[in-house]
Amino acid sequence: MRFSGCVPIGQQEQLALLLSRAREDAAQLKTALEAAEAARIVSEAAAEGRAEAVEATGQVARLLAEFETRTGQTGLQAAVAGRLIDWQTRLAELRVAEATQRRQVRPFDANTATLK
Repeated sequence: MRFSGCVPIGQQEQLALLLSRAREDAAQLKTALEAAEAARIVSEAAAEGRAEAVEATGQVARLLAEFETRTGQTGLQAAVAGRLIDWQTRLAELRVAEATQRRQVRPFDANTATLK
């Protein structure tokens, strides 16, 4: 005999098992999503680093060409070029690190905003 609104135990067990599997799948998907977001941050930082390096190299080349045009000195150009490239490389690395940190903080800012 079955009462109105009652669910048989066998069906309850099936539904409980289905819910358990759905929760496990959701946890796995969440882990995969977090890994994909971390990989995206790394790849965006690498792409930005390459763009910064290209821009820095172009700036150094223009600066050295202008220096040579104005002064007519080519021997000093090699010494200056090494230092400029080193400075530009350090600057590009700092910019990329800052951008990476901003990207890593963005999800936490969103979580903080929802908690307020």
